[in-house]
Amino acid sequence: MNPARLETLSFLYVGAVFSLTGTVLVASTGSLRWVAIFGTGPIFLALGAYWLRNPHARSTVPTSYGPRIYAILALAILSTVISAGLLYLRFA
Repeated sequence: MNPARLETLSFLYVGAVFSLTGTVLVASTGSLRWVAIFGTGPIFLALGAYWLRNPHARSTVPTSYGPRIYAILALAILSTVISAGLLYLRFA
């Protein structure tokens, strides 16, 4: 897979995970403190969607797998673990 495409899809994934987790937690608790924690979800979604529609709009396009791509993948894994943990603690 192209590294730039993988980075874009990772941003979309992280944005979706944060947005959905924040929405579920706000709806289930009625507390707005989750909006502050997961307010970054729509930002990740917007940036990922922008890069998906305009792949050459970036200042630096990754051409190979390196620390930048691995950091984005680590962020995706970490966001999944954190969101799953918070949902488990809320509904368990």
